[in-house]
Amino acid sequence: MRWIQGLKRDGNSLVVEAVDKGGTPVTHAVHILSELPDIGGTKKKIKFDTVLQDWKQVGADGYMRAMGIAAACEQRHVVFELVNDGFTYLLPAQVVLKAFFRPLKQISSHLFRPQGLEQVCVPNFVASNVNFLMTGLSHRTQACKSLQRPLSWFWCFPSARRMWNSVYDYARRGILGCDLALGSARIVVTGVKKGGAFLVTEMTVLQVISDETPYAFALGHPQNIVFHEGVAFRGRTLSDFVARKDSAISAVNGDWSLSDNEWRHIYPLFEQQEKRGRKHRRHELRALLDGILGKLGSGIPWMKYSFTAGTWSNACKLYGECRKDGRWDQIESILRRSRDSAG
Repeated sequence: MRWIQGLKRDGNSLVVEAVDKGGTPVTHAVHILSELPDIGGTKKKIKFDTVLQDWKQVGADGYMRAMGIAAACEQRHVVFELVNDGFTYLLPAQVVLKAFFRPLKQISSHLFRPQGLEQVCVPNFVASNVNFLMTGLSHRTQACKSLQRPLSWFWCFPSARRMWNSVYDYARRGILGCDLALGSARIVVTGVKKGGAFLVTEMTVLQVISDETPYAFALGHPQNIVFHEGVAFRGRTLSDFVARKDSAISAVNGDWSLSDNEWRHIYPLFEQQEKRGRKHRRHELRALLDGILGKLGSGIPWMKYSFTAGTWSNACKLYGECRKDGRWDQIESILRRSRDSAG
């Protein structure tokens, strides 16, 4: 039996630092994280729904004592505490990572490095739908829908993407842990009751219901993400998320591009940004905005729309920045005033 103490650098790679029951240190490759601890005792399995924002990070003392591991060991392994029906559950980060980042043994080498998600899969637009090209997994794993859905969640929802990135951020500090996404989850936990708490040794995530809007390129993505095929899935399937039309903006005689007068009112929203270093922007800003307006007005997917300046990625990134900082709301207001009066 071993307890994962944390992580450390070994040359260019991250390795796992563990201790056995007697406190003897040993190092392993990160794929060892897929092998969960066994603390003995009579196991019990419980299924319930939980809000991820209600989980708290606590010290590992209680869990380590129950395992018989010396408390003097460094505590660089995050333990989550959640309460359900008045009972306290303790979940080590190792258990949480294996449940959410599947299959952990295959993706662990990508999870603990920068831009790891892009090395596992990338979005691909087909007609009005989005699917994912699974580049970092075995051929057998690539065909498994219950593994594709969680990866699409990490790609398409902001806090889920931050959850993925946080694993490496923690690891750089020697800590095994992660931040949790916004939403609720239906989970099955297995473990033992010790010391007034339920010590979780294994967890299965059945489904996640996101509490946020996906990125612009994935508008329409189901909020309900099924992790296992056996779970009843209500609503649209993964292939149903499409690029929605933006009804807040209208065309002028079929033309979505900015007029000279509209551009004079919109440019000040970008003027300071341009002066801070984007005056040499590779793609002409006005033409890029024209492309965004045409894409939103037509409802054509980002990767299918023909941009005259830049690429779909440039346009999607700029649109996302403007949505996040409120500039897009101002652009819509300017265009409504201009185009409503013209109509």
